[in-house]
Amino acid sequence: MSNDRVFIKCNGCGATRALLKHHPGLLDVCDNDLVPWLNHHGNHHPRLYYADLGGDSGFSLFNEITGGVK
Repeated sequence: MSNDRVFIKCNGCGATRALLKHHPGLLDVCDNDLVPWLNHHGNHHPRLYYADLGGDSGFSLFNEITGGVK
C-alpha cells in the first residue's frame, strides 16, 4: 500500500491514470500501458487541429493527498 500516488489527468475528458506510487524513500513507477492511454486521450485536446497547442499540454498532474483522486 502506498502513502500517496501521482496521477495524470486528461484535461479534455477528465480521465486519469496512475503514474507513481510514493512510499517513504521510494517513488515506484506504475506500469499501466501509459503510451496507448496518451495516444487515445491526446485526441481530446481542444487545439488538435491548430498549428500548435497554444501552451497547453492537454494533461495535468495531481497527487492523491493534495489534489484528490478524480
